Amino acid sequence: MNFNIHPTAIIEGNVKLGKNVIISPFCYIGYSYSKARGKYYRKTFEERNKKNKITYIGNDTFIGPNVIIGEGTKIGSHCLIEQNTFIGEDAEIGDHTFIRYGCQIYRHVKIGNECIISGFICNNTKIGNNVEFFGKCIHRYLGREIGVNEPAPIIEDKVFVGFNALIIGGIRIGEGSIIKVGAIVTKNLGNNEIVNAGERR
Repeated sequence: MNFNIHPTAIIEGNVKLGKNVIISPFCYIGYSYSKARGKYYRKTFEERNKKNKITYIGNDTFIGPNVIIGEGTKIGSHCLIEQNTFIGEDAEIGDHTFIRYGCQIYRHVKIGNECIISGFICNNTKIGNNVEFFGKCIHRYLGREIGVNEPAPIIEDKVFVGFNALIIGGIRIGEGSIIKVGAIVTKNLGNNEIVNAGERR
């Protein structure tokens, strides 16, 4: 065995761990919810085994305390996932990526290599390589029940998003753009654009 799992951690479903993975106290790996009859309910082992989704954590990745990682999520090698982070089902996180304390990453999110990620990332968001993100990606919420199925932001390579910046809806943020603290972006940005602190665009 080439990994280290704390005895208080829960490993559930079809989970594969790379070499030298460390899983800290009170983590839950392979966690899953399903929507039925308008309410969320916890999946049974039998239901999950039918789908046989693989949850994967790559070589030399460290998972801090109290982290939840959803079923079917794939985390690359040499990653650091800090404490109290939530990562939803079927997400993908590339190699050498650092997920900071308390980050919330929801279903079907894709994050590239060598990123630093904090804040809130809504379902289906795509984030490229070498991105530093400290804000929030959110849906437009055009209707009370629609939100999670609406188009999500796409953030290209080498983008910087400052603390408390909001990126709203199915927009594209071009490569190398900088979105400063507290900015609100609701429209596409081209490459290498700058949105100043507190600005709305």
